[in-house]
Amino acid sequence: MRFEETAKKIGILALLAAVSASAAACGSENMVKAPVVGTLDPAQGGAAESGTAGAEGAEGNRVSDAGETAENGAAGMPGDRPVASGLTPGEQMQPPDRYTSDIRSEGLTVIADAPVIAEHLDSIGVRAVELAPYGRGDLTHFKKITEAQGITWGEQDESGWEEYGLIAGHSADGAYEFSFVSGEKKQSTPLFWMSSLVTTYGSSADFDGGDISGMSFTEEERTALEEQFKERSEEILQQLGGGEFVLRDMRWRALRHLAGTGGWEFSGDYALLLEYVKMVDGVMLPHGGSGYINSDRGQYVTFVYGGDGTLLELKDISRETVGELETGVFYLPFESISQIFEQYCRTYYSEITSSAQENDFAPVAGLDILVDEVRLEYWMELDGETGKGEIFPVWSFAGHTKTRYETGMEERISGQWVMLTVDARDGNILQTWVQIN
Repeated sequence: MRFEETAKKIGILALLAAVSASAAACGSENMVKAPVVGTLDPAQGGAAESGTAGAEGAEGNRVSDAGETAENGAAGMPGDRPVASGLTPGEQMQPPDRYTSDIRSEGLTVIADAPVIAEHLDSIGVRAVELAPYGRGDLTHFKKITEAQGITWGEQDESGWEEYGLIAGHSADGAYEFSFVSGEKKQSTPLFWMSSLVTTYGSSADFDGGDISGMSFTEEERTALEEQFKERSEEILQQLGGGEFVLRDMRWRALRHLAGTGGWEFSGDYALLLEYVKMVDGVMLPHGGSGYINSDRGQYVTFVYGGDGTLLELKDISRETVGELETGVFYLPFESISQIFEQYCRTYYSEITSSAQENDFAPVAGLDILVDEVRLEYWMELDGETGKGEIFPVWSFAGHTKTRYETGMEERISGQWVMLTVDARDGNILQTWVQIN
């Protein structure tokens, strides 16, 4: 039985109200010696699947307690927090190299011997952030960059929808389209989205774009192409400007081409997808991943190249200006953060067992929670009306679970999940159960 089906029967989904469609990054920042570009190990975390321009990613809910949505003005908001007395974030948080736990009580086990990743501990902090709208000059710049990649645009092919701050158009040969959103309108995210109209790497009910089993490239050929396309992407990032980026994800995709019948056919070709994420203080800003647009996520840029070198897609999503580090910010010690996580696990187990009993479903005999990694990263909160907000440090606990039933059945959630994200300042729970791969 699949997890989703079981969850519906025993009410687990009620506790997953904060599940987000965007995939949170969980790789290590293995920076390369490039002025604005670093690299991550792609094996550490994958991007969400490709979507279409304008697709919205679901936002995780902000929760102040296990399972309860927090309202604006809840405890722990700015102004209610204590002030640190001259201590650095590291001196306050004091994270260990590894988080260990071995809780075994009343059917619940919480097992952890996981690395605590906080490499930029004393440079991270709270910063004001504000969406930075694009202007018409940016659109001209985007066009020049893509024209240098062999794509020709015609001004006569542009259409505008002023009420949405949107300009769209097609290449001179009709093979590409673009969408440009300035971000000047309320609740709109600045973006430039260019994609091929005749080639796609997206999956469908009868086609798995992630299946590269038929690829004829040798490992040596793939490596050479990856290096070539990374170099091209980093050159374009330099042209785009906007600060430091890191390569978060790189993967090969199977391609389909538009056939004469109007349908899509797999032709045996493959493409390389590369996703770069904006960095601040050596830490990735939160991001929506490929195919998702979310104003509470930082800037990311995605490239897709066909095996022959053709640029099939370029997306520059969101843009922000970031303020100076705030001083005197108070942070909870990691020991307190880990206690919050462990209490959440107890609450979560209590909720799923109570739900099963109340609804007369298969009784839950036990729950195993296995922690793979704990990471200090950034969280972004923006006011949808003003486009202003802040970024601040959070702790994310990633891992997986296994539910045991009295019938003898065991069920493990597939993939890895961020089980809990906690505000490093006050322990406020910001999101639960976001799948990352």
